[in-house]
Order: sequence, then C-alpha cells, then structure tokens
Amino acid sequence: MPVVDIQCFDSPVLRKKAKKVTRVNKAIKKTLQDMLDTMREANGVGLAAPQIGISKRLVVLDVGDGPRFLVNPEITARSAETEVQWEGCLSWPGYIGEVERSASVTVKALDEAGREVWIEGEGLLARCLQHEIDHLDGILFIDRATTISEVPKETPEEDEFEAEGAEGESGQKPGEASGQGAGDEVSAETPEKAEDPHGAQGPEASESQRDREGRPLTAVFMGSPEFAVPSLEALVKAGVKVRLVVTQPDRPYGRKRIPKPTPVKSAAEKLGIPVLCCENLKDENVQDQIAAIAPDFITVVAFGQKVPQAVIDIPRYACLNVHPSLLPKYRGGNPVSRAILNGERITGVSVIYLSEKLDAGDICLQRETEIGPDETYGELEMRLAYMGAGMLLEAMAAVYGGSAQRIPQNDSVASRARHLRPGEDQIEWGKPAQAVHNLVRGLAPEPGAVTEFGGQRIKVLSTRLTGKPAAGTPGTIAGTQGEALLVNCADQMIAVLRVHPEGKKQMTGKAFMIGRSKAVGAFGKEVTSNEEGGF
Repeated sequence: MPVVDIQCFDSPVLRKKAKKVTRVNKAIKKTLQDMLDTMREANGVGLAAPQIGISKRLVVLDVGDGPRFLVNPEITARSAETEVQWEGCLSWPGYIGEVERSASVTVKALDEAGREVWIEGEGLLARCLQHEIDHLDGILFIDRATTISEVPKETPEEDEFEAEGAEGESGQKPGEASGQGAGDEVSAETPEKAEDPHGAQGPEASESQRDREGRPLTAVFMGSPEFAVPSLEALVKAGVKVRLVVTQPDRPYGRKRIPKPTPVKSAAEKLGIPVLCCENLKDENVQDQIAAIAPDFITVVAFGQKVPQAVIDIPRYACLNVHPSLLPKYRGGNPVSRAILNGERITGVSVIYLSEKLDAGDICLQRETEIGPDETYGELEMRLAYMGAGMLLEAMAAVYGGSAQRIPQNDSVASRARHLRPGEDQIEWGKPAQAVHNLVRGLAPEPGAVTEFGGQRIKVLSTRLTGKPAAGTPGTIAGTQGEALLVNCADQMIAVLRVHPEGKKQMTGKAFMIGRSKAVGAFGKEVTSNEEGGF
C-alpha cells in the first residue's frame, strides 16, 4: 500500500472537524490500510485521517498489541483520575509537550468490517485514543500542552511517537513490542531542559520560556472565571514566574450570601501565588503594586474589568489578552454563547495586544476551530479555554523572540457579544427546530433555556434535531424516542433529552412525562416566526 505524506501543523485540514463516515466501504478500508502503512513508516503508534489530508473520522492505532482500525470513534466515558505525560506529533515534528489526559477512557467505534466495537483503554492506549480523537475534532496536542519543548537534535527519531507519550505500563517504550519505534505523538523521553516541568515556580523553566538574558520570564496574570484557569496553570507549568494574580473580589453566593472567591483566586492560592483582589484597576495603589513587580508580560484572560493604558504600558514586552472568538467578530463578554446562539459553525481564539478599546487590539495570534452541531456552551468554552492556554504560550514566545505578528483589526466588520437580555432565555417553540436547538445548547449548562408546561417552569438542558416533520402545533408533544420527548417546532420535531423542572432534580424528557398527560397542554406558548428577534 502507498505511504501518504503527513500534513504539517500549518495545514488547514488539521483544524477542521472531521466528517462522520456513513458507510464502511472499500474506499474506507483502503484509506485505513494506507494510514496504517504511513504510520508504521513514520514509526508511529497512532494516526488520524486528517493527518494525511482526509477529513474523515478514521483512526489507526498500534501500541504493541496489533493494529486497531477505528471508524467514527467517540469517547463515551472517562476516568476522573488524570495523568500528565509528554506527547509529540508527526504533524508537529521536533516538538513535544506535557499534556494532562484522563487515565482511562471507554471508546465506541466501528472496526474495519463495520462492526461495533468497544475499547477500554488505560495508560498508553488511553492517551493514544484521546490524542487521535482530538485530531478528528481539529484539536492538536499543543492546544492542551502546558509545556512545549524542542526535541534535542541528538534524540533519535524513534524516541518520538504520536499522541502517546511516556512508557507503557510494562516499562517498555511504546512500539517496542511490535518492533516499531515510538513514532506519532508522545515522547518517551523527557528532554533535559524541561526537567522538573511540574515545579510550578521552580528554576527549571523551559528554554522557550526564558528571556534573552537566560532568566525565567515573569508575568502578572489577570483573570477571574473558570475559563481563565487553564491559562494560569499553563504559564506556571511552563516555568513562567507568575509574580502576582489580579482578580475580582469575592462575591456573595447562594441563599446564605457567603462570599465566594473567583476560580482564578482559588487556583492561584493552590499554586502559592500572591493574589490581589481588585475592584478598580484605575486605583493608583493597585497600579503601583503591579508596576513594582516590573513584569515581562501582563496576561489578561476574562478579567472582567477594563484595563487602563497606565497598566497596559507596565510590562517589558507586552500586555496580551486571550479572547474566545475570531476577532473582530464577537467583541464583548459573551462570545462563546453568542456564537452558538447565532448558529455559527466556526469560532476560535484570538490572542491580542491589549488596548483601552474593548477587544480591539492588534492580533498577535489567531486560530479557528469548528463548533460541533450538538456542542454546548459549557463544552465549547472549556475547549477554547485549553486552546487559548496553549496559544498564550505560543504568543509570548513569539513576542519576546521578535517573530510575533501584529495585525490591526478591521473595525468595519466588528460585532458585539452582549450578555443576555431579560426574556432571551425563553424557548419559542414556534421557531425552527435549529433555532430552538441553538438556544438550548447555547445556554447549557447555565443559565439554561427556559419554558413552561402546565404552569411549571422548566429548564431544557439538552436537545437533538430529529429531521422528522412537525406533526402538530409548536410546543405540543408528538411522542417519545428512547428516553427523549419529541416536541413539535415550526418545521420539525425536536428531541428533548434532559430537563430540570423547578424544585426538582434533572431528568430525561421521557421521565418528565411519567404521570403527566400530553393533554395537559403544550410547552411554552405558540410563537410565530415573524415574532423572531435577532441576536
């Protein structure tokens, strides 16, 4: 079988969400065999179809126990326990990074004969599966890596492998059992310059995170919500000396109004980093504290306040901001949710040079990714958070290395991502099913899309499109499908998978109807399409 060229990091196909395979035919079987031959020629243990320029959900693996061919693989369960190991990638030759992944996963797929198979993976196999399935979603290991290091030139090629790094449970290097070198994505060897990569504020910063004088880079980090935590952790694990974390003050939370710290404050305290809770960055005392540190960088990730020019001018190299959209689209505080609500299929992350004008600074680095058709706000936001963390390290390296770009934004095509207005969370069943589906996933898991049934307020947490034509008035129940409830919209039925009735626990759509009659009424109120308002 022919060996196919492997796509490198700048290939657009690596950033696209691969298409599902509808049938395992001769062409698919040939592609799988070509992938196996290519992987073995490159001394790899795993390869995804996008790496050979084919945007299909196909993976081949061989971690020493024979080849596995996976069609449409999906992770159905993963362990809470995680492991950090070094990974490399044939599409990023010469570099490896530390990546935290689940210690074990369960994967469902079809094999080369089209039969359903289930794989329980641990250790190296689990890491390979996660790495390769990431490829199918347009995610590269550098998006998740907290430390990036160049492989020393004297390191033999067979000490690299795809998506799976470290030694297997038996102690042998990946691929030894089958006579192949470790080849596609994780390095079994930790480079000397990245020794002790977990030393949060330790002296062993990777070479890429040292300045031109050889000392570790320093930074002040500004951020508040959960979205910002991966970026903070990435800086620390990469060896950047984070001298201070600036975050929003504790806010009252819950019925008892007990003050609760921001997720960034909690993370910083665990990492042993000084924290400054700031109500207003215009406070000269706050500015003086930051200036006294004289950081190389200030990094801003979802801080929640406007940063004045006096602060932007403090760092030696740059004040960089991570924003989860393809700027100038979706400037503002709600870009991830708005992208889903508006039915966008593509989004991304921008690392910009901060300016006083909201999200309008020059672009240093930008990368796009596809939005899954059923991907929720919570899922997408966390994926972009890790993607942005890796990009922040890349941007910092480019800035102090003198190779960073600086591209002005085109204000004429800018759009705003404002927060929800009252009533925007209400489901209007008289709209097309796609609009209802976008609303539900764009507000999941919080604040949740809201409707009513029989006078009871209900949050709809999860839906799926069915493609079945509507068979009744919008909002009325058409039946069930498995554990889902089928509800009529303007054009087709939508499957309501999970709901959260007020004052009760979450449950499936079918469970919600137990003891209720469809004759009780319909969900919400009928809304005609001409009542639709734009976002």
